[in-house]
Amino acid sequence: MTFAQLIGMLFAALGAGVIVWSLWNLVQAFGSRKWETTEGVVLVSDLQRSRDSDGGVMYRPEISYRYTVQGHEFVALVFRPRLVAQLVRSRGPSGSAVSSRPDCPGLL
Repeated sequence: MTFAQLIGMLFAALGAGVIVWSLWNLVQAFGSRKWETTEGVVLVSDLQRSRDSDGGVMYRPEISYRYTVQGHEFVALVFRPRLVAQLVRSRGPSGSAVSSRPDCPGLL
């Protein structure tokens, strides 16, 4: 076996690993669509403004909400673009209701 063949096999194995990992994430993502939803309350809904190194303006959403599942209270920070867009569109201020699919399906 030549060195080039060994390198080729290494890259093929790494590529196969990435494909398997990606498919597993896809299966998990589709499975989460079946999770039950729960209602929560927006704690913070704000758009932070800052300057970058070139002097340009950058915006960063700061959104968090609280929800309860089977008597356990959770606070979530929003990093999901779809939920950020939904909250910004609805202008959900602090104290407004929000629907969530908590990342703890075993509790529902």
